Amino acid sequence: MSSRSARAAGGSRVGEDGAMRIDVLGAVRARHDDGTPIALGGPRHR
Repeated sequence: MSSRSARAAGGSRVGEDGAMRIDVLGAVRARHDDGTPIALGGPRHR
């Protein structure tokens, strides 16, 4: 049963990391067709 809990924890961690990575890449690479960066809620926005 410990193996199942470990797999569940690992899966949740991978999911969270994947989501964070997607958010970071999206914020960095988010640009309009013209090439101008899109203002997303970042450190400067705060």
